[in-house]
Amino acid sequence: MQEFSHVSKHSAADLVAALDDSAANGWSVLSVTHSTVDGFVAILAREKGAAATPSVAAAAPVAEPAGWAAAPQPTPAAQPTPAAQPQPAATQPSATFQPTAPAATAPVANIPANWYADPSGRFELRYWDGQKWTEHVARGGQQFTDPPTR
Repeated sequence: MQEFSHVSKHSAADLVAALDDSAANGWSVLSVTHSTVDGFVAILAREKGAAATPSVAAAAPVAEPAGWAAAPQPTPAAQPTPAAQPQPAATQPSATFQPTAPAATAPVANIPANWYADPSGRFELRYWDGQKWTEHVARGGQQFTDPPTR
């Protein structure tokens, strides 16, 4: 069974130092977000009752990956051209056919599954499974379930 926690710091350098300390105690980073209220917030997890295993590697400073605090930005899905979707002659649309816009809830496959800021604003984080928002949410390091809203 896992336990969860979080670390909030207003500067990236302070967050890196706090995450180094947490790693020495067996914590792994699930996600990092930024808010105007809390600054940088990292959600952490570890096996319940995991003993700290200090090592030389845990004490070494962790370099900040490029773009680590940036929220994912979806890119528009490529729309097929009419030539890419030939239809049999018997099912060709009439001259009054009006194509409809793709649904706003169409899955966006280019955003990796992870914890991100809850778009509904009811919780700090909501889990994106790579296709849609799930009912898994977190606030203050505690996990809950809450059905996503449209």
